[in-house]
Amino acid sequence: MTVVRFDPFLRPFLLQDRTASTIDYDFLKDGEDGFVLAFAVPGLAEDEIEVQAEGRRLTVKAAPKADPEADPGAEGVYLHRGIRRGGFERAFTLAPHVEVAGATLDKGILRLSLERRVPEAEKPRAIAVNAKAA
Repeated sequence: MTVVRFDPFLRPFLLQDRTASTIDYDFLKDGEDGFVLAFAVPGLAEDEIEVQAEGRRLTVKAAPKADPEADPGAEGVYLHRGIRRGGFERAFTLAPHVEVAGATLDKGILRLSLERRVPEAEKPRAIAVNAKAA
């Protein structure tokens, strides 16, 4: 696995993280025009996570339905609680022409697929140079 300073890669897809939160995320390059935001959300179900894209603002919220401080029951008594639990909210401003292509939750990892979709009219194009007949 290669770890690359992502600042130059981040700019075309994600302009700025707008919220201070204790939830961390990974940012991965996925092909030529795609990236993935991955969040660790242990113990959360699909219906406890909300992903909203409005304009260029992307917001990810989680609110567990069960009380994270509740008695563990059959699991025993906690001697140390090192796994993050509870809700969070994180907001990002997407770069122009970047859209959320999808979201998946698998084994406690929420993955948001981002894709740059530049309209044909704004893509670079070659202009033919023709010699003028003399």
